[in-house]
Amino acid sequence: MLSKARYEDNLEFTIDVPENLTGLTVPKLTLQPLVENALSHGFNGANALRKLWITGHIDHSQFILEIRDNGNGFSEESLSSLRQQIKLVESSQLSIESSSGHIGLINTCLRLHYYSKGTMHMAIRNENGAVVTLTFLYGADRAPSEGGKAG
Repeated sequence: MLSKARYEDNLEFTIDVPENLTGLTVPKLTLQPLVENALSHGFNGANALRKLWITGHIDHSQFILEIRDNGNGFSEESLSSLRQQIKLVESSQLSIESSSGHIGLINTCLRLHYYSKGTMHMAIRNENGAVVTLTFLYGADRAPSEGGKAG
C-alpha cells in the first residue's frame, strides 16, 4: 500500500474480507478515493497514528463494504450536506454531468450509482472516526461481479 510508505509507522490498516469474497470485483477506483479521503482529511494534518479498517461481508443478498478510520470524523455541517447529496445521487437528481465541484466522496457515489444501475447505496456516519458503508446487491446479474479482486 503506497500510503504505508508515506505514513510509515503512523499508519495501521486491517483488511477483513472473508476468503470466499476475495474474488468479487468492485469498480476501479472505489476504495482508493475513500481510503485517500480518510488519510488526507480525517486527521486535520495531525501527525497522529492513522488506523484504517476495511471490512466486507454478505448479509442476506447484500455485499457490505465498510471503510472506517479513527480520525476526527465529519463535521455536523459536512455530514448533513454529504447525506443530502447522496440522497440526490441515489434518486438520480444529481448526475455526473452536473457534478462539477463535488468532492471525491460524492464523485465516488456517482460512479457507483451508475455502475450498479442504481442498486448501490452509500451511507456515512461518525463512530469514533468516519465510517463509509457501501451496500451492493449480491447474486446473479448483480454488482459486484466475480472474477477479479475487490478494489
